[in-house]
Amino acid sequence: MCFGFVATQAQNRAVNKASNYLSSQKFADAKEQIDMAVEHEKTRDKSKTWYTKGQVYSAIAFSEDEATRNIDQNAFQEALSAYKKAMELEGKKDSPQYLLAEEGMDNLWRQKVNEGANNYEAGNYEESLEAFKRALEVKPTDTLATFYAGVAAQNAGDIDEAVSYFYKYEEIGNADEQIYNMLITYEVSKENDEKALEVINKAQNKFPGNVDLTKHKYQILLRQGKTDEAIKGLEEAVKAEANNPDLYYNMGALNEEAKNQEGAIKAYKSALEVDPNHKNSAYNLAVIYYNRAADLIREANALGISAADRKKEKELTAKAAANFKEALPYIEKAQSLNPGDRNLVQILMVAYDRTGNHKKADAMEKKLSSLPEQK
Repeated sequence: MCFGFVATQAQNRAVNKASNYLSSQKFADAKEQIDMAVEHEKTRDKSKTWYTKGQVYSAIAFSEDEATRNIDQNAFQEALSAYKKAMELEGKKDSPQYLLAEEGMDNLWRQKVNEGANNYEAGNYEESLEAFKRALEVKPTDTLATFYAGVAAQNAGDIDEAVSYFYKYEEIGNADEQIYNMLITYEVSKENDEKALEVINKAQNKFPGNVDLTKHKYQILLRQGKTDEAIKGLEEAVKAEANNPDLYYNMGALNEEAKNQEGAIKAYKSALEVDPNHKNSAYNLAVIYYNRAADLIREANALGISAADRKKEKELTAKAAANFKEALPYIEKAQSLNPGDRNLVQILMVAYDRTGNHKKADAMEKKLSSLPEQK
C-alpha cells in the first residue's frame, strides 16, 4: 500500500509539474510531464489530468512562437480530445472541473474563429477556411463558423465546398434569402433541377413573398416543359411585384408557348402599361397582331374565283385590314424602340399599305433599303 500511495503521489506531482511548467511557459517540459500522466494507470482516469493536458496543448497550439507551435503539429486536436475526455470522465455538467473543460473548449473555438477572421481580412482565404473548419470540430453546429467557412471557401474558389457549408447552414436553420438564391443558382448550374426545386420550396416556406424564388421556379419548370405550372408560378410573382414589366413579358412569352394568344396579348399590354418603352413586349405584341392579319390575308389569297369565295375573300380582307389597324400603334411603338430592326420596318411597311397609309408605306420602304441586312 505504501508503494502504491507513493506512485500515485508521483503521478499527481506530474500533473502539478505540468501545470507549473505551463505557468512558467516551459511548454516542452509541461508536455513531457502531462504525457506521462495521461498514460499512467494512477492518473489516466482523472478528469483533472485530461483538463491539464488540454491546457498544455492549447497553449502550444496557439503560441505566437513558431518553435513552441512546432513542439507538436497536432496540438489543437490533442487539446480538443483532452477537454472532451475530461468532460466525459467528470460526467456532472455542473461540476467545477466539467465547467473548466467546457471553458477550455470554448477557448479553442474562439481562437480558431479569430484566426479564421484575421486570415479572411488579410485575403488568406484557404487558411481562413482551415481555421473555421477547426472551429467546427469544436462546435459542429455553430452557425458563425459554418457560415464563414462557406464564405471563405467561396472566396478561395472552391464553390463545391462552399455550397456544402451553406447547405449545412441551411440545415441548422439560419439561411437567409441570399443563401437560398446562391444554393439554387448552384444547383441550376449543375443542371440539378429537382434539387433546385426542393431548395426553392424550402425557401418559399420561409420567405413566401420573395419574387426571385418564384422566378427561379418558373424558369426551371419552363425548362422542364411544365408550362402550365410555370405560368401559375409566374402569376404568384406578378401578384408580389405588380410593377415589374419583365414579369408580365415573361408571362406573355409563356402564354404564347402554351398557345394562349389572348393571355399573351393581355400580359404584353400589362408590361407596356407599367413601362411604355418595354422593347420586348412591344415587339412581341406587334408580331402577334401582324401575324393575325397576315394569316387572314393568306387565307383570302388561297380562295378560288367562285361567287362564294369572292364574298369570303372580301370579308377576310376587311377583317385583315381591321387587324392591321389595331396592330398599327403597337407596330409603330415597337419600331420606334427598335429602329434598326429590318423585320419591324418591313412589318410596319405592310401594315401602312394595308391600312391605306401609302405615303408612310413608301417611307418605310426607303428606310428598309437603307438598313443593312440582318445576319
